[in-house]
Amino acid sequence: FALQTGAEVDIAPLEALARHDWHGLFGVSGEGWSPELRVYCVGHANLEKLQQPYKSMTGRCLLLHTPGARPEVHELDHLMATLWQPGGALSKPADLAPLPHAGIPDWWLGAEQDARFYADSSVFRPARPDRSATPIWSA
Repeated sequence: FALQTGAEVDIAPLEALARHDWHGLFGVSGEGWSPELRVYCVGHANLEKLQQPYKSMTGRCLLLHTPGARPEVHELDHLMATLWQPGGALSKPADLAPLPHAGIPDWWLGAEQDARFYADSSVFRPARPDRSATPIWSA
């Protein structure tokens, strides 16, 4: 996935995701999720999981802030290819931020997305203390 904020949205949601600050990203009941956030699915594993979704399904995310106009999909593709090339900034999936799919408002239909839903630590796990925050990229 690529999670993108642009000029309309500040960088705070990306910073929250980088730190596993689920309350900062989603709010108490999903009200914190900005409709200006863009999520792009770029991996076949995520598409395969979506055939039989489950609440704790998580994808890895490139955090991208685009302070100007939103880039076209081919520009995102070029950026991803550059970051993943040998010797590039990204070398393993752990270099990306985990994004619990079910946290995106209106995505999970299996239960009410309320405060209790977002408090489920089996889905919205805290950051591991031995990991640094995921980097945020600008385009």
